[in-house]
Amino acid sequence: MRTKVIFSLVDQGGLSAFNFALNIFLVRYWDPSEYGLFAIFFSLSFIFTGIQNALVNTPYSVWVPAAQSSDKASMLRQTLASTNFLLIAAVSLPLVLILLTGFLPVDPSHALALSAFYAATMVREYLRSCLAAEMMLPRVLLIDVIYVLSFCIMSGGYIALYGVDAFTLYQLLWCLAAAQFIGSSTRIVSEFKRLQRCHWASWHQQYQPIWLQSRWALVGVSSTELQNRAYIFVIGAFFGTAAVGFIQAGRLLFGPLNIVVSAWTRVAKPTLAKLKGADELQQFLKLTHAGAFGFVAFNLLFSAALWLAWPFISNQIYGDKYIGVEVVVAQWALVTLLFHGRSVYSAAVQACMRFKPLAFATIVGGVGSLLALLFICLFSDSMWAVSSIIVGETIAAIYVFNLLPKRPSPAANKEVADAV
Repeated sequence: MRTKVIFSLVDQGGLSAFNFALNIFLVRYWDPSEYGLFAIFFSLSFIFTGIQNALVNTPYSVWVPAAQSSDKASMLRQTLASTNFLLIAAVSLPLVLILLTGFLPVDPSHALALSAFYAATMVREYLRSCLAAEMMLPRVLLIDVIYVLSFCIMSGGYIALYGVDAFTLYQLLWCLAAAQFIGSSTRIVSEFKRLQRCHWASWHQQYQPIWLQSRWALVGVSSTELQNRAYIFVIGAFFGTAAVGFIQAGRLLFGPLNIVVSAWTRVAKPTLAKLKGADELQQFLKLTHAGAFGFVAFNLLFSAALWLAWPFISNQIYGDKYIGVEVVVAQWALVTLLFHGRSVYSAAVQACMRFKPLAFATIVGGVGSLLALLFICLFSDSMWAVSSIIVGETIAAIYVFNLLPKRPSPAANKEVADAV
């Protein structure tokens, strides 16, 4: 387990460094309004992959490792592969049609760039999740290395030819889409072969048992996105894209940390599912609590380092465009700490296949976050919008913690022993 987590952290660390460098570049060279529009488009990609995680990726990471036979595992792989194909088509095709028909005031070439970006993101995320669930971590790393190198070559070449001012949002989307498709090419052929073996006529029947669980994960994702990303669209509607850019610039420093917790949960969920299936509750809880404690300690150390280095960071990254952003940064520090703790415990609850109560936890947190956000929009300044996420994360974290399976008491263990 430890080696696999380290391997995943190397991969996620590289992605973290790449995303961090890209966002620093965008903050330095784009004005807040363009960066805010990028944040809105990027948030939509997280919503789409969140739906994908609920319907496909999380079931894959929980159901396939726990399959009792190779035939059962093969059937699950084919069913989830076909589900993923249908989901990507359902996201991409209507979006292209809506944008190309002129329903929204977007240039057709920009519409295609946006649709290609979302499709490529979902293809790559699915392949990475499947490989991670199968513990084929070197292949996950290969996909990501090719993706990052391809993007750097394409975007660097464009900037060298036309200058940094010509590198707009839509050039960025095309480069990201193409690079992700190139990175995924190492597995797309084998995935197409799997799709050819799928029994499309019986897909509905095969997915039905998964749907009974994943529908609650879908509800949970919807409420989580309401809690964690609704502020972007609400702030954009109330205060404009420049305000969104300002708030998201404050989040920039914590993006790499979220990828680290994603690496842990990606590896931990299949492991926790196996421990739960083997009824090794003590090891299950030990691993879960150790993960939560580690992330809390890591966040506190990171925030302390950030505070010490703030004069340098403020001058080198934000400059005069983002005066007062330190207030937003402090709020994001607390959000990140709460989110990491909740993510660890949510992964443990998912491993127990308790998707329905987990969904209610995120619903309660999402409603609390939305109410706090509306209050801030009506009576305060956009700078305090992140506080609404703190409210929602606190509520959800308390709820999720109480969903963990309880360790049997010594008295209960004695009763079991006496009965035997």
